[in-house]
Amino acid sequence: HFTPRLQQLLAALRCLPGVGPKSAQRMAFYLLDRDRDGAGELAVALRAALDEVGHCDHCRMFAEQALCTVCSDQKRDAASICIVQTPANGFAVADSGGFRGRYFVLMGRLS
Repeated sequence: HFTPRLQQLLAALRCLPGVGPKSAQRMAFYLLDRDRDGAGELAVALRAALDEVGHCDHCRMFAEQALCTVCSDQKRDAASICIVQTPANGFAVADSGGFRGRYFVLMGRLS
């Protein structure tokens, strides 16, 4: 009973962690019915992030340049490295403000 585009949107939203069929439907209906401007901003921001955000060549954190802001910061202690599983973990440590070294992201696996 959903249109093909709506089915496509629902399936796309379900790729997010913790989003099942009902949550996807609730989000899709909200964006289409109540916040089309917000939906457009979300689409633009997602496209820009997909096109412009990659991984730092040195530590694998998210970056828009070859090096992330941490690796390019000369004031950080290059002798101290915090090894984290994902970029999200790295941002959590960085937000705490207690660590002034560099990071290395395992990307969820050991190599």
